[in-house]
Amino acid sequence: MATSKEYLNYVLDNLKSIDGITHRPMMGEYLLYYHNILFGGIYDDRLLIKKVPSTEKYHLEEAIPYDGAKPMYYFEDVDNQDLLKEIIIDTCQALKPNKITKEEAENAYEEGCKEAKKLLKDPDRLEVLLQKLERKLKKIPIVGDTFYLVPAMISLVRSYLKKEYTEIPLGSVAGIVSALIYILSPIDLVPDAIPAAGYLDDAAILVICLKAGAKDDIEEYQKWRDKNNKNI
Repeated sequence: MATSKEYLNYVLDNLKSIDGITHRPMMGEYLLYYHNILFGGIYDDRLLIKKVPSTEKYHLEEAIPYDGAKPMYYFEDVDNQDLLKEIIIDTCQALKPNKITKEEAENAYEEGCKEAKKLLKDPDRLEVLLQKLERKLKKIPIVGDTFYLVPAMISLVRSYLKKEYTEIPLGSVAGIVSALIYILSPIDLVPDAIPAAGYLDDAAILVICLKAGAKDDIEEYQKWRDKNNKNI
C-alpha cells in the first residue's frame, strides 16, 4: 500500500515549523531530509525515523518500512511538533556522515573476500544474498559510474554460478562478491545519510574491488553477454 497524499500533507504540515525539511518521492513512498540528511520517510501512511542510539530514550515502537529493510522507529504522534522536532534533530546529529579511511575500506574488502569464497561453494545461499541485494537496489539511488556497475556484477556472479561464464579468475569473482556483501550488510561504517554522500562506504569498497581488476573483468563479461544476447 502506497502512502496517500492526505497523509503526506498531514506530516508535512506538522514539519513546517522545522527549517531545512525537504522530501522527495520514491516508488509511492517519500524520503524525508533535514538539511540534506536523510532521517526517515513516510511508508504506508506511517512516519518512520531511522534508529540511532541517541533516540532510544524516547521508547518508540519499531517498524519495518519494506521487506528486507532495517527496523526504524514509528512516530505516531505526528501532531506533537515539539517532540517530533527534538527527535529529528537528535537523529540527524547522529547521522552526520564521515568518510571512512582507505585502511578501513581495504580491511572490509579483505574480510568480504574470505566470506565470498565460502559463499561461492554454497550457490543457494549466495542466490539468496543476490536476491536481497536486488531488493535493496530498488530502494537506493544508483549514482555515478561505480554503482551503475552493480547490476552487471550481480549478473556476472549468477552466470558464473550457472557455469555459463567462467572466463574469470576465482579471485576476481570473490572480490566482486565481497563488494556485493558489503553493500547488503546491515552493519555500515557510515550511516546511510545522504543519497549521494551516505553511500561513501559502499562506494569505497566498490572502488577497491574495481581497482583490483574487477572492472576489466566486468567489461569483458558485458561484451560476452551482448554477444550472446544475455540480459541482466
